Amino acid sequence: MGYAGAMRRLFTFGCLLPWSVSCNDGGLTRFDAPPKARITSPQEGELVAEGALVEVRGSASDPDDAGDTLIVRWYQDDIEVCPGGAVSADGAVRCALLVPSQAFTIELEVRDPEGEVGVARRLLEVTPDGPPTAEITAPLEGAILY
Repeated sequence: MGYAGAMRRLFTFGCLLPWSVSCNDGGLTRFDAPPKARITSPQEGELVAEGALVEVRGSASDPDDAGDTLIVRWYQDDIEVCPGGAVSADGAVRCALLVPSQAFTIELEVRDPEGEVGVARRLLEVTPDGPPTAEITAPLEGAILY
């Protein structure tokens, strides 16, 4: 067996190993891991007030790509809010949204340049914004005022 035959056998054996590349007849192909999306605030099931402006926060990262190459999208019940979100140097992402009158789902989607996607979802509960309440604390009942 010559040098070429030995290299072919070594390459074929190498294709069976669990490395971060894949093999085919055309050679090596780069493996692209999907990005990671994480919602950090508010917490799952947290109560938010109806009609309030709430800042949702998260993080976006990708082991293969820089943060400034990632595309971030926030969704509120499948409707995109905060288009054009940017990833800060530490991977933080944020979006301010108006709270509807009932429980809703927020979703953070992170897409890398190769089209791989990472998604995080969170259900938020809503407290109704009822009419204001008042309580009379003074004067005390039965007090005589002059």
